[in-house]
Amino acid sequence: MRRLGGSVIIALMLLESTTVAGPLLRQASVKWHSVGVSAVSEPTGVESMGVNPAGLVAQGQQFISGYSSHFQNAYTTGIAGTSFSLGQSMTIGVIGALRRIDDIPETVSVGSSGVQVGSFADTELSAKVGFGLRLNPNWSVGVALGGYNHAITSETGSQWTFDLGTQYVINGFKLGVSVQNVNQGAVQWTTGHSDQTTMEVNAGISKDWGGITTMVSASQENSDIACNIAAIIEVWEHLVIMGGVQDVFDQWSGGVGINLSLDTTSLLYSYGQSTDLGETHKIGVEFAL
Repeated sequence: MRRLGGSVIIALMLLESTTVAGPLLRQASVKWHSVGVSAVSEPTGVESMGVNPAGLVAQGQQFISGYSSHFQNAYTTGIAGTSFSLGQSMTIGVIGALRRIDDIPETVSVGSSGVQVGSFADTELSAKVGFGLRLNPNWSVGVALGGYNHAITSETGSQWTFDLGTQYVINGFKLGVSVQNVNQGAVQWTTGHSDQTTMEVNAGISKDWGGITTMVSASQENSDIACNIAAIIEVWEHLVIMGGVQDVFDQWSGGVGINLSLDTTSLLYSYGQSTDLGETHKIGVEFAL
């Protein structure tokens, strides 16, 4: 019987954990890699559609991109997005993420060893269109419609998602709540089977203490609840350091990042460790339009 090699098993574990539109956007994002879903309460521009589309109105017109690779470029992710202001209180955004796994060896067992019989390849693509509305200076809401496509060997699956979110400021605290995959759409495969996905609920609170913003959030999917923490530190006018830990009490993964702002351009870098990918480096750029 055919068995997958160790590298393929790692790849399949990653695929099982991210077979929905939202998590792929977060995994590819340089900024999300640093602060994760803790930013559900913070304005995050076009990348906010990875967890809370209400954050679209915070940045107005923007363009972002990012890239990372693993396993000697056999595993790569990329992201690009843009947003446009429609008046002073409305913003529309479009974002897409691509993940490609290629040329990872596939083996069959021969006694106590293995023989390579081919290579494993996989492609995932996620895209979302979102709309954010500022109801008043303290309250914003947002919606996002997403599409997802997953091609692995001879099988292709697709899904569409619908997300809702809101952010509210009260007494110096920012509150954020989002519900992703409200429609609970399933991934429909060309072979006829489907993978049912569930709603993900994110709620968080953040506070600016004068140059240091702390964030705490909780995420629930099915009966699993993860607690997350993060912080954003403004070192000086053009330099921000970010860091966070996701799922603090269970299979935690953490990251730190740097955002260097130069007029209308921001350069981003993040570094993190996770139980799946190990050490991860990401680079990105943002342009204010």
